[in-house]
Amino acid sequence: MGGNTSSRFWQLLRERNGLCYYASVGHYGDGDDGVFMIRAGLNKDGFDQTIELIRGELSSIATGSSITQVELDQARGYLIGTLQM
Repeated sequence: MGGNTSSRFWQLLRERNGLCYYASVGHYGDGDDGVFMIRAGLNKDGFDQTIELIRGELSSIATGSSITQVELDQARGYLIGTLQM
C-alpha cells in the first residue's frame, strides 16, 4: 500500500491526482496493540479530495475487490527485500 514510489497510495495521490508531495503507509505492532497510519504531505486546498480518495481506496482494499495477485506478489517481494536488508 505504501512505502515506495510504486506503491498504491503514491500512485493514487501523487502520480494520478497530483495532490501530495509524499505519501506513505505504515504500521507498528507491539503485543496487544498497534497503529496503522497513512501519511501525506499536501497543500491544504487538496485535503478534502485526498481524504475522499484514501477512504475510497481503503474501502476497496477492505472488500478485497481491487487487489490483484500480481500486486500481492510485488508487495510480498518488497517486504521480503526490506526485511532482508
